[in-house]
Amino acid sequence: MNKYFGTDGFRGRFGKKITLEHALKIGQFLGFYYGLMNVEGIIIGYDSRESGPFLKTAVTLGINSFGVDVYDLEVVPTPAIAYLSKCYNMPGVVISASHNPYWDNGIKLFNEKGEKMDDSIIHGLEVFMDSKDTPYSEKDKGNIIPFKAGKEAYISFLVSKALDYSNLNVIIDTANGASSEIAKEVFKKLNGNFTFINDEPNGKNINNMCGSTNMSYISSVMKEKKYDIGFAYDGDADRCLFLDENGNELSGDHILYLVSSYLKNKGLLKNDIVVSTIMSNIGLDNALKDLNINLIKTDVGDKNVYQALKQNNLSLGGEQSGHIIFLDDATTGDGILTSIKILNILADTKKNISSLFENLIIYPQVLKNVSVKDKNKILESNELKDLIQKIKEEIKDTGRILVRASGTEEKIRVMAEDKTLDTAKRIVDSIVSKVEEMNSIL
Repeated sequence: MNKYFGTDGFRGRFGKKITLEHALKIGQFLGFYYGLMNVEGIIIGYDSRESGPFLKTAVTLGINSFGVDVYDLEVVPTPAIAYLSKCYNMPGVVISASHNPYWDNGIKLFNEKGEKMDDSIIHGLEVFMDSKDTPYSEKDKGNIIPFKAGKEAYISFLVSKALDYSNLNVIIDTANGASSEIAKEVFKKLNGNFTFINDEPNGKNINNMCGSTNMSYISSVMKEKKYDIGFAYDGDADRCLFLDENGNELSGDHILYLVSSYLKNKGLLKNDIVVSTIMSNIGLDNALKDLNINLIKTDVGDKNVYQALKQNNLSLGGEQSGHIIFLDDATTGDGILTSIKILNILADTKKNISSLFENLIIYPQVLKNVSVKDKNKILESNELKDLIQKIKEEIKDTGRILVRASGTEEKIRVMAEDKTLDTAKRIVDSIVSKVEEMNSIL
């Protein structure tokens, strides 16, 4: 297990868990490592939170100190870095804490193929971060190169994937995040009526009661005015969730069902297999089974989804949280691309979005996060394991339970699904109570 980098990068409270010193050392390691490989440069971008420019400057200084150029995209979605890393054969750095509040920040790393950086490189990086070495290079200092052409290339790529949306009325919540300007640039080039909300970032309002982590506001707007569909991104726009024409919130499981059933009907779903994670709803399993679509499940994290897609030569996978990967087009989740893919289905079928889910029955699901002192010690205890096993035996025919450690925080996540909401709540509450009891005596 890595010390700093979790399932989706290094993330935490700026100035405490993640500091300018961390960022400088990450930059130095990347400059040293990729300097030996003689890469043309390293692409860098950040989201709209106020600490982004400071961390970017520190990473850039580290990279430049080893003679490696930095191609600066400024504020862009995370998937833009992944896409451009692959296109230009350069590694990429994203300064973002994704869906976290503004006081957090983080660093995500991509290799020159647009993939999340290999664990072997991350391990070497973490060893260096904990060392007292002050590296020095005799190379001339690298340059900072404004990369406007890269941003334009990413916008053109997204536009190229879209159909005509002339008859669609769409509302988009950009979470006051990295997509606030890029999404407007993309959709203003397309036919259709697009309304944007939460699109004025000020450094502190990213993900604040908006975006994919809180869709209550966009839902209320949709219930007052007539829209065909609504989309909500997270802070760095690698996630997309959506709402039907009635303002009802829909998950990543709905996206996987919608897209896979559409592609299956067109004969375009590779090997008739979809990849999801262990968090996907039982209802998705059942609905896909009825369509003769097989489901491969991975651990949580779009990096794991990507690996399964790649290893099995598949085209579609994702997470309930809205990380959806279209492997023929991208190496990571891309919120704007996901919304375009969904709009393409609406434009082609000419149906209301709600009517496309008549055969998908989502089981009631309850999820609670418990802050603890030592997540691994609690999860490894026989006392908790015995309770979980007992509950699994009780609900094996009607639902399921999942208890796991957070990959980015000192928390334990408890999830239960069942045919009734009351049962799911009861199950989660009983396990949460046990976790809290054990945590109190640590």
